[in-house]
Amino acid sequence: MYCRYTVFILGITDVGLVTILSQNHNDHATKWTIETTEHSQPASVMCIACCAELLENEEVLLVKKRMLVSSLLSCVTHHQDKLSALLLDDVRVAEHLISLLLDYFLMVEPNSTEIILEVLVQLLCKLQSDQLVVNCLEFLTSKMQQQCNYPRSLPVLSLIGRLLQEIPPLCHTLAIAFKPCLEFLCCGMSYPDNAVRSAIVYIFLHLYTCNRTDTPGKTAEPAGKVAMPASVNAQVAKSLLILLRTVEDTDVQLNTIGLLKSWFGDEALTNMLMTTTVEGSTFFTTIKKMLLSRQDVVQVASVQCLITLLASSRAPTYLSTLLEADVTEFLFEALATTNDLLLESIFCCLIIFADTEDFYTKCHVIYGIDSILRALDHAITHKHCMSSVQGLNLLSLILERQPQNLPMVNTPRTFTECLRLLQAGISHSHNQVSLASSRAFQQLLKRQHVPSPVPYDELLGVLGQLVSQLAILPAMNCIPGDTRKVHQHSKARSPQHTLHTQLAIKATATCLQATATLAMSCVDDPTANVTTFTAPKQDTASVSTLVAFALQLLQLCDKYYIPVVLKNQPYLSGAVAYVALADIFLLVHRLQLENLDKFCQKLS
Repeated sequence: MYCRYTVFILGITDVGLVTILSQNHNDHATKWTIETTEHSQPASVMCIACCAELLENEEVLLVKKRMLVSSLLSCVTHHQDKLSALLLDDVRVAEHLISLLLDYFLMVEPNSTEIILEVLVQLLCKLQSDQLVVNCLEFLTSKMQQQCNYPRSLPVLSLIGRLLQEIPPLCHTLAIAFKPCLEFLCCGMSYPDNAVRSAIVYIFLHLYTCNRTDTPGKTAEPAGKVAMPASVNAQVAKSLLILLRTVEDTDVQLNTIGLLKSWFGDEALTNMLMTTTVEGSTFFTTIKKMLLSRQDVVQVASVQCLITLLASSRAPTYLSTLLEADVTEFLFEALATTNDLLLESIFCCLIIFADTEDFYTKCHVIYGIDSILRALDHAITHKHCMSSVQGLNLLSLILERQPQNLPMVNTPRTFTECLRLLQAGISHSHNQVSLASSRAFQQLLKRQHVPSPVPYDELLGVLGQLVSQLAILPAMNCIPGDTRKVHQHSKARSPQHTLHTQLAIKATATCLQATATLAMSCVDDPTANVTTFTAPKQDTASVSTLVAFALQLLQLCDKYYIPVVLKNQPYLSGAVAYVALADIFLLVHRLQLENLDKFCQKLS
């Protein structure tokens, strides 16, 4: 029997020209022929009409069609303008070519669809034809529902996901005009195949994260998310909880957590999820399970999901519920990790919790302070900058907000550990870590956090580290934010150095002021001083006495703090640097130190 279409001809001419033509090529107009050139590859001649004929010919082997599609992908990639103009000149040819590619796409084995998928996606994106995209979506969804076989439909699911990713307005079309397809996808979320579930969740992820912008061929929609049918939302909410509770595959978990995170951008969807219960599981029991995952990447995604929830408009309501569900205890457990990103994420999440009163009144922080200190120790020791900064910010906030009637640093061991970590942070090479450590040290100097008797020696160790570092700071040459004076010096310091010097001086000043306040509160506190209950003839010349502590503090200021303040005095803004000195003078005057007059004369 005579066949109209001839076999696929792939040849190399004497001049190295690769030809991809059919034997009917001479019957085609020359405009359909494209000559391609690539770096380090031989040139090729491709006829689009011949491609259509060869794809349609059932006698051409699938493996040869695969070679043809690979060449077509190269043509789409490197000659997109020429090919787009050619196909848009005759839309019928474009429709026919895409239809043939779709038929071939459904014909090959699922593990051989990558190249065809890429050709289809790039062609549809480059042609920018609304009708072609919608027709393709209609064809794919109808075939998928006809097959009613999720594993066989996996390539179709992957193609739909890619189209939604590359053409976001298509999400609105799918949500509005393809409800049966959405219900089919909802059922597939519970299908026992990880690849199928991951592909379906990926589709819903784009549907829920896509904003309603300009839909192809239509007037712009109002701002906001794509409006999904209520029945679909209810099914997705239940499937989300089931997947998060049961699935162990990392890809499915990450896609599901991403979908969960997208729901938190919508108040109605968030409320639906919070009130959904499936087989005794709720969002709160599910998120706790995810936090204890053995996969760091899953834990990070779970914590970031919580952060997104707590940043929503109804965060106060969710905060209270999460605290009642003891989610913070699971966050404390998850701090036992060496993953820097996970530590930083947990610290950021706990900062949100630590900014609420219930976090302290219900004693959550008391159970977690040791975990926080261990994680912070790891971050500082291994010089993980951002996790160290966030951990120090968390510690500073906790020390600031902890109620006085609920002591947190209630043992000398915990206080000593805090001092050790802060001293290491103050000497850190990164400026942000050093400044964050200074802020935390200032909060630790509150009397409610300091044990009795007061460990003056240990306090002086941190103060000495803090104040002595001022000597290595670059001198200021302008007021931060005002660069007019910088240009008067040929070797002027950068504005960043000037700003850091000012911040370091202010941080040191606030710590000195807090130290003076602490010492002043110890004057009339018999439990604060170790010598109060010692024998009359016992040696009290050590720094453990308040008087010796004040004298050492005065000497530190004389040696390091005052020279730096005087050197940078023209550029310092605010009075905090001088208020700290005034508070120390008041302390010394209260203790009636003999060296005060001599010291004041030196300053004058």
